[in-house]
Amino acid sequence: MRPLIKTIVILTGFLLFSPTSYAATGDGNSLLAACVEAEKFMDNNKVYDSARLYHCFGMVEGVHVTMAILVSEGPHRACFPKGGITTGQSARIVLAYLRKNPARLHEVDVLLTIDAYMDAYPCE
Repeated sequence: MRPLIKTIVILTGFLLFSPTSYAATGDGNSLLAACVEAEKFMDNNKVYDSARLYHCFGMVEGVHVTMAILVSEGPHRACFPKGGITTGQSARIVLAYLRKNPARLHEVDVLLTIDAYMDAYPCE
């Protein structure tokens, strides 16, 4: 299965089930640490912890693509710019949201990423 299709299928499953079904996924604390690592990479072009770096980039890109393709209506949608956004920009959007909402860091990382996009790109 192509990587993009596999990512879409997996993340669609996350979006369709209740939050209690997310027990095996990470939380906002782990995503914050991962996206701090991504920020360091983008600012310094040095990799300190590749697992965290790829975790952040994978999460933000996977959720972004899933939302852009599959979630055009309903409560979990964002109106992304017509020209698109980069993975680096996505990581910075999610990181800013996590830093702005520390009381939510115990929540599921996928849901926090969705909320970050909805906050950054609300639909009219």
